[in-house]
Amino acid sequence: MVWSAPATWTVGQVVTAANLNTHLRDNLLETAPAKVTTDGDIVVATGANALERVAAMTATNLMKHEVGGLEADVNAGDGFVEIKAGATTVRKSNLAASAAPAVTDDSNAGYSVGSIWIDTTGDKVYGCVDASVGAAVWKDLSASLPAATQAEMEAGSSLTVAATPGRAQLHPSACKAWVVWAQTSGTPTINTSYNVTSLTDNAVGDLTVNFTTAFSTANYTMAPGCAEMGFVRLQTLANRAAGSCRLRVLNSSFAAADGIEGTSAEFFGDQ
Repeated sequence: MVWSAPATWTVGQVVTAANLNTHLRDNLLETAPAKVTTDGDIVVATGANALERVAAMTATNLMKHEVGGLEADVNAGDGFVEIKAGATTVRKSNLAASAAPAVTDDSNAGYSVGSIWIDTTGDKVYGCVDASVGAAVWKDLSASLPAATQAEMEAGSSLTVAATPGRAQLHPSACKAWVVWAQTSGTPTINTSYNVTSLTDNAVGDLTVNFTTAFSTANYTMAPGCAEMGFVRLQTLANRAAGSCRLRVLNSSFAAADGIEGTSAEFFGDQ
């Protein structure tokens, strides 16, 4: 049964049963209400003035994947369905791997550009950007920049790695150690510090700063400071070492002195 163009009736025309069957009954049977038979059915056009019933919904009211011509063989493998330009493609993926993907996780293994790989042991997500046989390339999508190595931090030139808290102090511009102390009755006391283990009292106005992590050589620099108003001078003595630095504290009269509150020193160099 097909749709017929409705007739145009004229005054006085005798309407026959055949006319009614063709232009009324048969055309009504080609409309959507007559086509659908089950809850969840939809009607799609199959051509000019032609409709067809499609069982679009499952028993749980989920749209069937093949409706509308976007058919994908979801039984072909595990992965995701990509919809593009009216067509569907299954992208094989591995969502429960225990290691990172290898170069052999390629097109021969069913993977393609766009495939996803989740390493549940390493807590990383990878995306396939090249599925060439034996030379697959997977990019780590877990972080935008890799962490800088110690060598990269010390070089201080890379623009493609990130400085992490555990290695930030390795950059040439970073202070490697600092300490603020008070010294009364010949006993130096650390107020606050970084990378300083202890202070050793040698004599009046004479103490040694001991580093937690030593410098690579004794060729580093020191900058002095003081919280009190007035004048203070720090001198580094000749017996400077990679793991410690001996300092002399001078007052405004250029005499060795203790008791200058908030005296500080900062150290820069390579570790």
